[in-house]
Amino acid sequence: MPAILTEYWLHLACGSHRATWSPAEVPGAGSPAARGAVDEKVGKASKSFRQELALSRERYSRDYQLFASKRNDVYAELYGHLENAGGHTAQLLQTIRIGPDFTRADPRDLRRYVESADDMLQSERASVLAELDADDREAAIDKLQRLEEPYLTRRAEKAWNEAKNFWIVHSLFLSEVVEAQMHRLNQLFAGISAELRFPDEGRVAHEKRERMLTDMRAGLTDLRLLMREEMQAGFSSASAQRAKP
Repeated sequence: MPAILTEYWLHLACGSHRATWSPAEVPGAGSPAARGAVDEKVGKASKSFRQELALSRERYSRDYQLFASKRNDVYAELYGHLENAGGHTAQLLQTIRIGPDFTRADPRDLRRYVESADDMLQSERASVLAELDADDREAAIDKLQRLEEPYLTRRAEKAWNEAKNFWIVHSLFLSEVVEAQMHRLNQLFAGISAELRFPDEGRVAHEKRERMLTDMRAGLTDLRLLMREEMQAGFSSASAQRAKP
C-alpha cells in the first residue's frame, strides 16, 4: 500500500480528529503489526462500502422500476382518456359541419340509439321515445336531429373534463415535455369549446374548425410519440440498472 494511503487509513483506524498529524505520534505506527492492522481495517471498510453501494443501487433500481411501471400505467390511461375526448370532439365537429342524419334509421335503431346515449338528458330521451311509442317516426327524427348537437357537445366536454381531471391528479408522474404537450392540448380543446359556444358562420367557420381538428389530431400524435419514447427509455434504464454488477 502506498505510504500516503497507509498514513491516511492509519489516521482513520486510530480515530484521530486532528487537522494535522504525524504517524510518529502513534506508538508502533511503523511496525509490521500496525500496518497489518491498518490493512485489515481498510479491507473491512472497503468491503462494507461496496456492500452498501450495492444495496443502494439495488434500492434505487427497485424504486425506479416501481415508479416507471406506475408512470407507464398513468401514460396509458391518460392517453386513453384523451383519445376518447378527441374522438367525441371530432364526431361533434363533423356533425356540425354536415348535420345529423337519421333519415335512414328505422324505429328500432332510433330507440336503441336514444336508450344508449348516456349523456342525453332524461327529458330529451323521454321526448324522443314518446314519439317512437306513438309510431311517429318522422317526429322522433325531427326531435333527435335538433337534440343531437347539444348531446354531442355535452359528451365531448364530459370526456375532456375526465381527461383533464386525470391529468391534474397524476401530474407528478408526467415529465416536463409531456406536461408541456398536455398544456398545448388543453389550449386546443379550450379553443374548440369557445368556438362551439360562440361560433363563426360560413366558410371562415368551416376552415377554422377543420384547422382545429387537424391541430388536435397532430397534438395527440405528438403526445403519443413523447409518451412512447419515455416508456421505452424507462424499460432500457431499468434493464441497464439490473445488468450492473
